[in-house]
Amino acid sequence: MNGNTAEMPVLSIDEAASYIRASREHIYNLIRRGELTSVRAGHRRLIRRVDIDKMLDQRAEQFEPRTRHERQSAAIDIFS
Repeated sequence: MNGNTAEMPVLSIDEAASYIRASREHIYNLIRRGELTSVRAGHRRLIRRVDIDKMLDQRAEQFEPRTRHERQSAAIDIFS
């Protein structure tokens, strides 16, 4: 695997996992859930890097950070 995935337009499952610092299983789960598009090329499954970037952008837009108080409350609720 080439360490320069940011310049490659199409990534293998391993390269996609490396690109977003996730496991292969996580990439397969994203594909199964329809959150990430892939294509089969022979026995390989390939993912366009732009699709990964698009997915990450969408998730970043949906992200709502919790305040420090909300994080502490959640921890307290778990242990009460």
